[in-house]
Amino acid sequence: MFEKQGSIAQQVLSLRGRGLTDNQVIQELQKQGMSTQQIFDAMSHADLAATPEQEEPMSMPNQLEAYPAPPQQYAEPAPYASDDDRIHEIAEAIINEKWDEVLADIQKIVAWKDAVENDIQQLKDETAAIKDEFNQLRQGILGKITESDANMRDVSSELKAVHQVFKDVIPTFTENVAELSRLTKKIKPNK
Repeated sequence: MFEKQGSIAQQVLSLRGRGLTDNQVIQELQKQGMSTQQIFDAMSHADLAATPEQEEPMSMPNQLEAYPAPPQQYAEPAPYASDDDRIHEIAEAIINEKWDEVLADIQKIVAWKDAVENDIQQLKDETAAIKDEFNQLRQGILGKITESDANMRDVSSELKAVHQVFKDVIPTFTENVAELSRLTKKIKPNK
């Protein structure tokens, strides 16, 4: 991990050497797929490597050799107006990274909302179609019931008419049958 940070720190120093601000360095390294935490660690490491030692202990020459000094082109970090500017750039980089994450999440929510709205519209359309079919079925049933009611009234009227006819005809018919019966009795004894 230390070696990787050293490599990233070298990139930080290289980018600063080309005159890029810390914000631009952060953006460039993010494009390469590095996390914000890795970048800030590397920037801190680069700052430490670029800062000249104030006191060099004389008794440890081997330790200094273990960490060779960076090449001359990286010795001077990019000038900063103040620590506040650097903090501002770092904060801006963090905010931009988080803002991109929030936008990605919002886009997912918008896509989900659109899908749900489409599903709701389909349900509304299907419900309206079912309602129309139900109304057509109801109208058909009501039409058949009305037609049957009219037919029953016609049959009822005809039955009443037949009843009236039978009421008028039956007494005459029974008298004729009775007369016919008397006549047949008179004719039968003669045989």
